[in-house]
Amino acid sequence: MLSVSPVGTDIYLPFTVTTSVTGGFPPYLYSYGGLPTGCGSPTTATFSCTSAAPNRFSIYVEVTDSVGGHGARDYLNQTVNPLPTVTAFAVETANPTVGKPAVMNLTVQGGTGVDRIAYSGLPAGCNSENSTVLNCTPSVAGDFEVSVLITDARGKSGGASAWFNVSAASTTSTGLFGLPGSEGLLLIVALVVILAAAGVGIVMMRRRRRNPPAAAPAPEEPGSRDVA
Repeated sequence: MLSVSPVGTDIYLPFTVTTSVTGGFPPYLYSYGGLPTGCGSPTTATFSCTSAAPNRFSIYVEVTDSVGGHGARDYLNQTVNPLPTVTAFAVETANPTVGKPAVMNLTVQGGTGVDRIAYSGLPAGCNSENSTVLNCTPSVAGDFEVSVLITDARGKSGGASAWFNVSAASTTSTGLFGLPGSEGLLLIVALVVILAAAGVGIVMMRRRRRNPPAAAPAPEEPGSRDVA
């Protein structure tokens, strides 16, 4: 029976191949095939080797006993992965701003097993998460160089860094008709003054209509006055 430990590994890390035999007449002769380059030509029941190239290897062994008896070939597959690498790492949110949600995203290739992910250098309000997608709401403005470190199940690591540029929250308030607050206030005051003036004008016109001017006295006719 052919076995390998660990099952699945990274380049430059050793793994062990073991063959267990029952029956026949020892001592046994072991002949292996399908091994990665660098493993040589082992002839023992157990050996260790290291692959410098990633691949999926179909390893087999043939066993011959001391009287020439042959057992059936036994096969197994061993995967050797490239080292874990961050291929993309960036802030996905356009123009991150204080108090608003932002997202960082990374893409990882290679490695063996579940990656452990750790972020550092984050702005206040953002905490590291063991995830390729980091959601946070920054609470301070500034330029932050954020680093990420990924570690696979075999202890191999990779990393990258990206800039997290956070802008201060806008302090400009929006007033009437979408104008800034101060301009909107001035417009309201002007409208009030205009309406007040119009109201005064209307009241005065109504008073004139209610109180028409007194008629002028009729002129006296000549000779109508008494002569002394």
